[in-house]
Amino acid sequence: MTLIASGTLGHGETKDFKVELQSGIKYSIYCTPTEPHVDFDLYIYDETGNLIEYDSSPDSDAYCFVIPNHTGLFRLLIKSEAGFSKYYIRVVQERDLDY
Repeated sequence: MTLIASGTLGHGETKDFKVELQSGIKYSIYCTPTEPHVDFDLYIYDETGNLIEYDSSPDSDAYCFVIPNHTGLFRLLIKSEAGFSKYYIRVVQERDLDY
């Protein structure tokens, strides 16, 4: 797993990160808070600002996977819907899977 970022978010706060993703590769993206009673959401945007995937479930952590159709910079936005916690953002490349 590649750690992209870590930090702290409080209720209503957002933080975004840029990451380069390659075309045709499946990426699993995880936002993992250290506190269990928070609600963190994850939104993934392409380089033109289009929302391509999101997890806004009421769970504490957030997870998405994407298979980009082009190589470029993508924006990962995390939002605390409830609570305050440290968090970790990880991106996993899954090159060996057959899609």
